[in-house]
Amino acid sequence: MLRACNTIFKVLCLLSLSSLSGCADNEDDRKWGVFSEAIEREIEQPQKEVNISDLIDLFLNKHRLMMSVVATCETNPKIRRIGIKDGSTSFYGKSFSGPEFETATDSTRLALSELSSSSVSCGRRGDFDGDPLAIVSFVMYASGISVSGSSLGILYRTEWSRTNNPVTKEQVKARGHTALPKEGWYVYKN
Repeated sequence: MLRACNTIFKVLCLLSLSSLSGCADNEDDRKWGVFSEAIEREIEQPQKEVNISDLIDLFLNKHRLMMSVVATCETNPKIRRIGIKDGSTSFYGKSFSGPEFETATDSTRLALSELSSSSVSCGRRGDFDGDPLAIVSFVMYASGISVSGSSLGILYRTEWSRTNNPVTKEQVKARGHTALPKEGWYVYKN
C-alpha cells in the first residue's frame, strides 16, 4: 500500500510541477490515462532518502549527463515523461516509436539509473507555437501521499523559459527552489 501511495505521490508531484510552471499542454492532447498506465507498469523500489546537499553534489558531478537527458527532451518533442522502468514512457498526443526513439529512451533510462532518478519529465508549453521545451524535471526522491508527503528533485528551466517567463530570486525562494551553480538549474523540495 505504501509503495502504491509513493508512486501516486510522484505522479501528482510531476503534474503539479508541470501546471505550476505553465507547462500544461493543449486540452485536446491531455491523456490522463498514460499516467495511470505508467503507474501500473512501474515496479516501485525503495528509495534512499536524499537531501539538498546530496543533490548539489550529484549535480556538480553529473551535470553533463543531465544535459544529455535535456538534449533528449529537446530533440524528441513527443516525450512527456520517461521512467526508469522499461515501458514507463508517456507522450504528448499519440505514442511514438522507431529505432532512433528507442535508442534515445534506452540511453535516457541508463542516465536516470546512473543519476539515481526515478523519472524525468519534459515540460512543454503547448500554448506557444512549436510547443517549446520549458522545463525538465528529474524526480530524485518521493515519499508519502500528496497531502503529507515530500519530494525532492532537480529542475532545469530552459533558455526559452528563462527568456519568456523570467523569475526573480524572491520567486525562486517562494517556490522552495535552491539555485544551483549553473544558470537555469534548481533543486526543488515539496
